[in-house]
Amino acid sequence: MRRELRKVLTFLLVLVTVVGTGISFDGNIVNAFGPNVLYVPPADSPSYGALSPRAIQLKYSGINNNKMYATFEQTSNTTPVFPIYESVDNGVTWNQVGEVEDNQNGWGMLNCPELFELPQSIGNMPAGTMLLAGNSVPSNKAATKLELYKSNDLGRTWTYVSTIAEGGRNDIGYDPIWEPFFLVHNNKLIVYYSDERDPAHAQKLVHQTTLEGTNWGPVVADVAFADSKLRPGMPTIAKLGNGNYAMTYEMVGYPGVPNYLKISADPESWNPTEVGTLVGYGGSPYISALGDGRLVLNVAGKKEVLINSSRVDASGSWVPYNPPVDAGYNRQLLPLSNGRLFIPQAGFFSGKNTVKYGDMSVGYYKLINVKSGKALGVLEGGTANGNPLVQWSSGTNSLDQYWLISTAESGYAPNGYKSIVNAKSGKVAGILEGSTTDGAKAVLWTENNSNDQQWTLQASGNYYKIVNRNSGQTLGIAQGSTEEGAQVMQQADAGSTDQLWELVPDEGHIMVDSYRLVNENSGKVLGIYQGSMADGGKAVQWTSGISSYDQNWFVVSTADGYTKLVNTNSRKNLGILGGSLANGAQSVQWNDNGSNDQQWTLEPSGEFYNIINRNSGKVLAVDQGSTTEGANIIQANNTGSASQHWKLVTNR
Repeated sequence: MRRELRKVLTFLLVLVTVVGTGISFDGNIVNAFGPNVLYVPPADSPSYGALSPRAIQLKYSGINNNKMYATFEQTSNTTPVFPIYESVDNGVTWNQVGEVEDNQNGWGMLNCPELFELPQSIGNMPAGTMLLAGNSVPSNKAATKLELYKSNDLGRTWTYVSTIAEGGRNDIGYDPIWEPFFLVHNNKLIVYYSDERDPAHAQKLVHQTTLEGTNWGPVVADVAFADSKLRPGMPTIAKLGNGNYAMTYEMVGYPGVPNYLKISADPESWNPTEVGTLVGYGGSPYISALGDGRLVLNVAGKKEVLINSSRVDASGSWVPYNPPVDAGYNRQLLPLSNGRLFIPQAGFFSGKNTVKYGDMSVGYYKLINVKSGKALGVLEGGTANGNPLVQWSSGTNSLDQYWLISTAESGYAPNGYKSIVNAKSGKVAGILEGSTTDGAKAVLWTENNSNDQQWTLQASGNYYKIVNRNSGQTLGIAQGSTEEGAQVMQQADAGSTDQLWELVPDEGHIMVDSYRLVNENSGKVLGIYQGSMADGGKAVQWTSGISSYDQNWFVVSTADGYTKLVNTNSRKNLGILGGSLANGAQSVQWNDNGSNDQQWTLEPSGEFYNIINRNSGKVLAVDQGSTTEGANIIQANNTGSASQHWKLVTNR
C-alpha cells in the first residue's frame, strides 16, 4: 500500500497503537544499541525524506562474510537513487559506498528497494552476488517498472540485469506494481510483489521466477480475493524450522489494517484465497527466522517485536520484545550472524524521516549464581508444577536452565515486576504455596498472576538481587551451598554472594527440538564444513562445540514416512551430492528440492541408529571409519561398523 492512501491511514496506525489490538502482550528485557542515525535528509528535500530501509549481512561471500549493506528510498529535488551503505562492525557504524541509479530508463529509482545476496549461482550470477530490486518511476509518476540490478564489488557499482515486470502509474488505483521480496528455491530466483494490474482484484500478491535472472516466468497469484475493497500487500517470506514457509502480508480494506500469516510447504504454491492467521494490526508486517528457528515479526502499528516461542513452526506463543527503535512503515527485521537482531527504521509518510537503526538481544538468559558459578534450573529438568528449582553446572543442552525475563504488569518500565519463564516448560518461577517465610522453596508452576510469581531485579554492581514481590525476600541457595542440585529458596537479604545472580544472554542460539548426531566410533558430531551456508556444503564430523550451530539438526518427518535432516544453521537438507547411488558418495547440504536423496530412514540399532538414504539404500557413515576432525561423511554399504552408527542427542 502506497502514497496518498497511506498518508490517510497514518492516523489510523497511531490510533491502533494507542487503543491496542485486542491482543495483550508483555515485553522482555533486551540489551541493545541504538537508535543510531544512518541518514538525515537534506533541509530542502521533499516530504517524507526517506522510507523503507533494507539491510543484508553477507553469508555467501567468503572473506567478506558478515559485512553489511543497507539502502532505502529517498525523496529528492533531483533524480532519486537508492544509496548503498556498508558496515564492517555488525551494523554499529556505516559509510556510503555506492548508489543504484536508473541507467536503463533514465527515470529514477523509487519505492521499497529490496536487497538480497544470492545463496547459490543463478545463471551467470555466482553465489554472493548482491541484488537489488525496486521501482523505476518517471518524474510524472506515469509508470512503474520493477527493475533488477546486481553488484559484484560489494555495492560499489551496479549493473542492470532485467525488468521483472511493468505496471501503471505510481499511485493507488492506477495499476502499479511495487514492494518486492526475494527468495531462492529449487534453483530459481523468486520475486514476490504487490500487483494492481488484474482488473478482477483491487490488488493481489504474486510472484515470478527465473532460472538465470533475465527471463521471467508467468505471474502466479499467491494472495487474491474477489472483494474489490481488499488490497493484500507487502509480502515477506521466512523459512520455518520444519522446512515449510511462512508469508506475512497486510490487508488494506479491513478496519485497522490487519496483518495475516500463511504457511505453505512450497514457496511457489500458496492457496490464493486462504486468508491465514491474524497476527496484529497496523499494516506493513515483516517476518524473519532467527538462527534458532523462531519466527520474528513486527507490524507498523506497534513498536514491539514479536517472537514465536516455537523453533519448528508458528504454533508457539508470540512473545513481545521492546526494540531500540520506534515503530515505522515497512520496518525490517534482520537476524545477524552473532545471534542478535538488527532493525532499520524510517518513520511514516508525514514530515521528513531520518533513517535510524539499532540492534537487540533476542535470546534467553542463564541466571548464574555468583557464589557457586552454577545455573538456575529445574531438578532433573522437570516440567511439572511444584518441581523444585535448583542450581546445577551450566549445560549447553540443558534447556531447563534457560529463562525469559518478561514484564509481569508494568509495560517496559525497567523497575517493573518480572516473570521468570522457563524455556523448557513455559512455566514460571514462584514460591511453594505462595509462602512468605524465610527458607520457602522456589518451584516451577503454571503462571497464575500471583504475587509470588513476580520479582524485581535489583542491580548490585554487575549482578542482580532477585526479590520476590509477595514476600520481599531474596532468591538464594540453601545454606549458601555450592553443591550440584542445591535447593534454590527465598531468604532474608543477608548481602551474601549466593543471593547475587549474573544474567548471561544466550543470544538466541539454543536449538529447541533439534539434535546433535554423535558417531559411535569417533564420538564426534555431524556438521557442515566451516559452517557453510551454501548449497553443496559438505558434511563432516567434528568435536561438538557450543557455538558450532551447524552441528544442530531438525529431524522432520515427511508425509510418506521418511525423515529429513535439516541443518538449523543453513536451513538446508542433508542429502547426497548429485543424488549419487555410488558407495562413498559425499553427503552434502542442499536446498529442499523434494528429491529422494534428501530423505532418510532412521533404523534403531541398540541406542544408536542406522541412517539409511531413501534413494540409494546406503547408510550414513564416516569415510574409512576415521576418528579425525573434519573427516568426510559419506554413504556406504551397511557393514554394521560403529562408524555407521549415530546417536541422536536432543538439544532440549
